Amino acid sequence: VYHAIERHLTVDNNYFMSEPVAGIEKGALQERAVLAYKPSLSDMEEMIDVELNPTITEPDGTYFLTQFTTYKRASVMKRAHAVKIVQHLQKRLPSILKDLLQRKGTPYWISVAKSRVDTFMKQFTNANTPKHSFSSYNIDLTWDEERSEIYIGLTVKPLRAIEAIHVNIIVT
Repeated sequence: VYHAIERHLTVDNNYFMSEPVAGIEKGALQERAVLAYKPSLSDMEEMIDVELNPTITEPDGTYFLTQFTTYKRASVMKRAHAVKIVQHLQKRLPSILKDLLQRKGTPYWISVAKSRVDTFMKQFTNANTPKHSFSSYNIDLTWDEERSEIYIGLTVKPLRAIEAIHVNIIVT
């Protein structure tokens, strides 16, 4: 657990939070470690099938082979890099729209809100930046004037994943 936390923090700092913490570069343990159990290839296959993260020692070092979470559904959310970027969106998006809450939901203010969300999301689709996390995204924004809430329905397609993630965010 200590080594996994160290790897997550290092990758978040040196790359970006949506980068997988696995493999011979990003998943490599920095301290010398002796594994208590050396799995065979068939053992590793079985571990991956039940979503355990094998840690292996090879001539090029000791590293985490995968980065599954304990999320139970068959979903991209089983991968820690996807979980971290979705949590980042849930935290940051409401803050860029809070000043619009007491406005009327006119087409102008709805377009302002969509434009802000779109501008924020574009940084994650630019392949020339370290924050490149998604191949695409789609925004559905609903304004509830009675409750003074803005609903953001966001669908993102993360890199290094085959599924799309639907994120529902309410700005209150």
